[in-house]
Amino acid sequence: TTVTLAVKYAENKIRAYLGIKSRLQVNGLAKEITDAIDEYFSLYLPSDAYNKSLKEKAREREIEEEKLYDAIYEPETDVLDMESAKDIEMRSWQITEKLTEALEDNEDEKTETAESVGIAEKESPTVTPAPAFAPAYADGDTIRSALDEALIGFLDTALSGSAEEQAEYCRRRGIYADSAAAKINETAVDIIGDIILERSSDGKAYKVIDDYREEASQ
Repeated sequence: TTVTLAVKYAENKIRAYLGIKSRLQVNGLAKEITDAIDEYFSLYLPSDAYNKSLKEKAREREIEEEKLYDAIYEPETDVLDMESAKDIEMRSWQITEKLTEALEDNEDEKTETAESVGIAEKESPTVTPAPAFAPAYADGDTIRSALDEALIGFLDTALSGSAEEQAEYCRRRGIYADSAAAKINETAVDIIGDIILERSSDGKAYKVIDDYREEASQ
């Protein structure tokens, strides 16, 4: 919907301002709406001095997240037993909590800074920071385009919401649900900056988070 696209566009402005490399996909939003959002942020985003401080903090978080990824996602082996699968699931939820806390901290800092400095005029409506490191994917890549055939099939079962279908698919393809979900979430974080799969309420299968069904379907 238009409201959803407008919210994503606004969040991308904030992410660019804070120096966060990942962006949400926004397609089809009318130019008059994007112009209005650009004008609003050109007036209300903090000054360059605060922007530099926020970007430095964002970079520090990014470095910590990179270290955490390096520690969690070890090279794959040809054999994955149940103990390894459980360990992957546990560590996947730990990184999910870290990412959620980081996003909440970013929102808190933005609110506190805006209240302390008021309205600040800016020469340029946006700040485009240099990327912290080379992105793993090209602009325009979708989550599905970055997955192999087996993981795309698993993602489709998560979209359908059928635990029986997902269990049968994993049995037929000889894969573990926890491992497949972890790989899909890792790819999603690289492309859109967030995970897209979570456990269903009964814990029997993985499902797509409602806010990201569109990204999972493209």
